[in-house]
Amino acid sequence: MVGFSDKDRELGEAHAEIRALRLSERQREKAVEELTTLEEKLKLTESLLQGKNLEIRKINE
Repeated sequence: MVGFSDKDRELGEAHAEIRALRLSERQREKAVEELTTLEEKLKLTESLLQGKNLEIRKINE
């Protein structure tokens, strides 16, 4: 027969796993937000670089 202490231990382990999964999910969400921000910055930088390249081509013509 399973005693209360075994059930309490199992419940504690389940709670710990849930906390770990929530933390992991928050870390994943933060990483996605950071990547989205970096992607936006990269697109802006690429756009600025294309503009500069056009300016250089016009100067060299």
